[in-house]
Amino acid sequence: MFGRRTVYERRPWVSLDLVDVQPPGGGRFEHHVVRLFRAAIGVVVNDRDQVLMLWRHRFVPDQWGWELPGGIVDEGESPETAVAREVEEETG
Repeated sequence: MFGRRTVYERRPWVSLDLVDVQPPGGGRFEHHVVRLFRAAIGVVVNDRDQVLMLWRHRFVPDQWGWELPGGIVDEGESPETAVAREVEEETG
């Protein structure tokens, strides 16, 4: 790797870098690298084996769909703590 520059960053969700690379026996080029931050997803099951899911609209594909609750793990936070927090935030 010869260098790297960040093209886009939206903390705490995602960053996009251009990395200057040259593979063995190949030419030098810029490679796109997407970095996602740590996330935790929860599966909440009740005593009747029913799973808690969210009916949510997503802007980019303009579609509604079912999702499990979850989100970004904050700095210094464990995945278990993060998923408990996200379930509470997203479902009440």
